[in-house]
Amino acid sequence: PADGSWQGRRSIQTVDLSCSGISFCTGPGLDVGDVVEVVLPMTAQPLIIRAELMRKEKITWNRICCAAKFIELQPEAEQMICQAVFSIQRQERLNRSNTGEMEV
Repeated sequence: PADGSWQGRRSIQTVDLSCSGISFCTGPGLDVGDVVEVVLPMTAQPLIIRAELMRKEKITWNRICCAAKFIELQPEAEQMICQAVFSIQRQERLNRSNTGEMEV
């Protein structure tokens, strides 16, 4: 958490990314209300964004999934995130159309 109660890095597996937040899975140790710093490497320059955990679900004894909303987001950072999200969505649509998958 960004409050310093736990320091270090941990890997996360991104489940979903939007312009306003992120959902991810990681190891235990985070709680609803914690503020974390997340590195978003999909922008032109990797961004370090603060996010507040809104929901947490225990998946296994050593795995949780969390939903977090971005906080203290500067307009430039928000624009970069939205551009990255839209770019990923466009690429996924192209990939689906190339494989013959239909959108619903």
